[in-house]
Amino acid sequence: MFFASFLASLLLLAQCQSLVPPSLPLAQSSPYLQAFLPHTSSTEGSNNWPSFWTANHTLGWSGLLRVDNVPYEWLGRAVEDGGLVPSSNATAATLKDITVTPTRTILTLTAGAMDINVTFLSPIEPSDLVLQSFPFTYIYFEASSTDGKSHSLQVYQDISGEWASSNTSNVVQWNTTTGNSIIYHEAQRSPYQYMTEENDMAEDAAIYHVTTSGSGVTYQTGQDILLRGYFLNNGSLNNTQDNNYRAISNDWPVFAYCTDLGSISSTSSPVVWGIGVVRKQDIIYLTGSGNQTRQPYFLTKYDMSTFMGDASAALQRAITLDNTIVSAASEISSNYADLVSLATRQVMAGMEITVGTGSDGQLNASDILIFMKDIGNSQRTNPVEVLYAAFPAILYLNATWAGYLLRPLMEFEESALYAESFAAPDLGNAFPVVVNENPSVFGAMENTGDMLIMAWAHATFTGDGSLISQYYTPTSDGLDFANMTNLAIKGILAIRTMAEISKTLGATSDYNSYSANASSMVAQWQNLAGSTGHLTSTYSSGSSSWGLMYNLYPDKLFGFNFVNESVTGSYGLPFDSSNDATTAKSQWTLFTAGTVTDSSTRDSLVSMVHASAANLANFAVFPTTYSISDGSIEGGQASPAQGAMFALLALK
Repeated sequence: MFFASFLASLLLLAQCQSLVPPSLPLAQSSPYLQAFLPHTSSTEGSNNWPSFWTANHTLGWSGLLRVDNVPYEWLGRAVEDGGLVPSSNATAATLKDITVTPTRTILTLTAGAMDINVTFLSPIEPSDLVLQSFPFTYIYFEASSTDGKSHSLQVYQDISGEWASSNTSNVVQWNTTTGNSIIYHEAQRSPYQYMTEENDMAEDAAIYHVTTSGSGVTYQTGQDILLRGYFLNNGSLNNTQDNNYRAISNDWPVFAYCTDLGSISSTSSPVVWGIGVVRKQDIIYLTGSGNQTRQPYFLTKYDMSTFMGDASAALQRAITLDNTIVSAASEISSNYADLVSLATRQVMAGMEITVGTGSDGQLNASDILIFMKDIGNSQRTNPVEVLYAAFPAILYLNATWAGYLLRPLMEFEESALYAESFAAPDLGNAFPVVVNENPSVFGAMENTGDMLIMAWAHATFTGDGSLISQYYTPTSDGLDFANMTNLAIKGILAIRTMAEISKTLGATSDYNSYSANASSMVAQWQNLAGSTGHLTSTYSSGSSSWGLMYNLYPDKLFGFNFVNESVTGSYGLPFDSSNDATTAKSQWTLFTAGTVTDSSTRDSLVSMVHASAANLANFAVFPTTYSISDGSIEGGQASPAQGAMFALLALK
């Protein structure tokens, strides 16, 4: 019954999907839980090793099964790499279909007389911040016979020590805990590396592989080729632990489960596993009162037993959310629905949701702050331009979260640590130990405009004016206009936003001043920027220059209708003809799509980003920045800035 209802939902979503990306998101729940299956050919199966988002570190993850004692492989390259002991004549299950939804990646395979569905769910929980903060992914395994008859079925999954460190010469240690409701393997680099990351991977994390206890479930830890070979030949594991802790590459320790389903025609309920990458402390950053160590929010009231017990309900919530998002996006176009589906997990996985500690030394569940890592570009924390790009997704999913992201920046700018009159570009240039830096005036206007616009968006979408009230300072510092058409309109719209903030807070004279100035400036801007018949890159560059006017987006988001629609007609794909004439940026392309009034132009912009996302030439995780000529990647892999794909939905 479960299998039938699942297939009905899957069919609905598959009818809307036309995009299969070169990197399939299998586990994408935090900056450090990021696993992707390469798919750089339309004929490629699932018999490949998953990789970290950087594409240069394998994450050992093997999936095997036996149907009527015949061995198959549903994930990884354990069979192709050889050396299994005992040896096996296993073959790869046939990959028939791939579906990517906002929360799930579903592989549909055939192995012998069994159809297999494997669902990789990285939950998005808009109504529950505790659940959203839990850095785990579910894997659901379901089967149904192709001939209606019963068949013997056993299934196996393991993960390796490669999840615990970016360097396979490092030592890991592990342990297995068995209980009445769950069994879990835990592994960690040894010695423990506090608040350290290398090659973008956490070196201070404990990795968990968990499943539910029950009849037919066995476990084992040990050398990869021994455990995999034993399962393929015997259909079980030995419930034993290998206590010879060692380097990751020394006899490659893996942490495995097997479930013997007996002779069945279909699974009555899925086999469920969970994989997590857990850090006890998330962030250290400097405040006006000293260093503050932030801990994961889920520690206030959530654990693995609750997570596994919630597996069925979590899947149903995910299906409901997927259907809601895909249905709304499909009203615009199927291409747009594909982009939103690919972006949702990516934006949420860029964040650590944290709580502080009270004076009593206990976690303070009301002290919530969110920190975003500049994945794919740098090590910066809460980079303003990335937050700004990601904001449409956050506003759409739960606008309250926007305040938790903005508050650390606003507190920093109000503290004695920050002496500038313009907005900071970020909290610092490192993650997870934030190192404050002296900001350059370069980018001051853009950052100041972004912060004002985001603060007003938070207040508008939530009805909560606490942030704008607490940090309101009448100013136009940082909003001086450069000879750049796109940047200038952001400054003007930021001043228009300040007018709205002032009006809301009862500062009538400030409102009158900002409103009058913005109206005067936008009239001048339209005359100068559009004097050639289209929007030029700079005022003086003549008719040969142009740029994507993505900074007009707040005018549409807030319903200002401040800029004459005749100015916002058509633009090309490259970011800016004067500075980046060969480079496309997906986030600003979608912001631009949100500004145009002509649906064919909007759809054309969407289709260009779609073509890049579907480019199988390179294994890359949905990058933001790429060449317009051949789609080669220039940056922004796995970036949360792809929350910009929600730019059209946020307007609704």
